[in-house]
Amino acid sequence: MTNWARAVRAGRTFTTTGPIVGLTVEGKVVGDEIRLPAGGGRLGVEARAESVLPFHTLEIVVNGRPVAAETCEPGARQLTVKTNLRLDGSA
Repeated sequence: MTNWARAVRAGRTFTTTGPIVGLTVEGKVVGDEIRLPAGGGRLGVEARAESVLPFHTLEIVVNGRPVAAETCEPGARQLTVKTNLRLDGSA
């Protein structure tokens, strides 16, 4: 119970009826903070999803705009997207 409460406070919990989704940015997990230098910088991003049911596309979206995607037309139970993004500020 203590670990669960700690995860909730750190923003590391979620619920879903769809695929389980994971995201790392520069090796940091959801809830971690990354400080960019003045003027921004490039960040390595990895998204992954796994589902009991097949799905077709996994996208990385920054401020409402898709910036990278992986697609499997016949459907997949697991997809991964890796990219390097240039960010000028908070996202």
